[in-house]
Amino acid sequence: MKSLHTVVLRIAVTSSLLTASVASAHTVRICWRAEANGSTTFYARNFHGPQQPAGALVIDGVSYPFTAAALGRPPTDVVCQPVPCDTLAIPNAYLSVNVPRVSAGSHSIGVVCANDISCGWPGCYPTPVAFSPNCVDDDGDLVCDDEDNCPGVFNDVQADSDGDSFGDACDVCPLDPLNDEDADGACGDEDNCPGIFNDDQVNADEDSFGDVCDVCPLDPLDDEDADGVCGDVDACPGTTLPESVPTERLGVNRFANTDADGVFDTTAPAKKTARRGYTVVKTAGCSCEQIVDELSLGNGLRKFGCTIEAMELWLDIVIP
Repeated sequence: MKSLHTVVLRIAVTSSLLTASVASAHTVRICWRAEANGSTTFYARNFHGPQQPAGALVIDGVSYPFTAAALGRPPTDVVCQPVPCDTLAIPNAYLSVNVPRVSAGSHSIGVVCANDISCGWPGCYPTPVAFSPNCVDDDGDLVCDDEDNCPGVFNDVQADSDGDSFGDACDVCPLDPLNDEDADGACGDEDNCPGIFNDDQVNADEDSFGDVCDVCPLDPLDDEDADGVCGDVDACPGTTLPESVPTERLGVNRFANTDADGVFDTTAPAKKTARRGYTVVKTAGCSCEQIVDELSLGNGLRKFGCTIEAMELWLDIVIP
């Protein structure tokens, strides 16, 4: 005996339908049987007895042409919706079609006919039907395995917090849609370097970034002044680029950061190249004006930029 499934039908009956004549509702019932392979065979009962199948069953607007027609009644192990339109007519024939897969849920089910004789008029259809088809449901959560986001674990609510198609009940990384992309054993929502393998999760400065992906692994503020020098080795925190030096003009073989690229600008002697080159990284994060302040140098350096002597003196101090 094939298994039957309880089917709840919600049929809206209006006063006009209650007075419909029998002749306007030749298809009087739709029945179905859940097959062992997960498909469903539908039967449209009507008054006529066509010898050849005609017309189609319509589920949610999709037509499935009837493939068989017969006099009499369909097999007894079927589920039928109540007789619509309050008709007392008894069907004497049926058409049938097997539909491979009808998902669980509410569906609009009806018939379409070429003419009255071919399969009967649509009558009171389409009818809204809450349908529970036969299917494989290994975990018994009433969600078919082919639609279940955790087919082996009971999870009737089908929660999937990270939207990765794996339900929370069976997702090893339920808040990480990439499911531990770097395969280091730390889920992406908790991994301090989600794109780089770091199974030890070492984070020396205790900021939000692990050491292997932290541009400043010993500076929790990660170069707060953005001068390219991490705070733990920055001799001049709070550097602003471009700086205010020179206040008049940049002199020959004088140095200052006149733009924000971190490279000290200079004016070369006529027809010669500059004698030196400096960067903010090389000066441990210090600009000319900061060097002047730190070394208590004269105001002339503010007007025209730091001299080579001042720069070299500073490097002797900051470079071990």
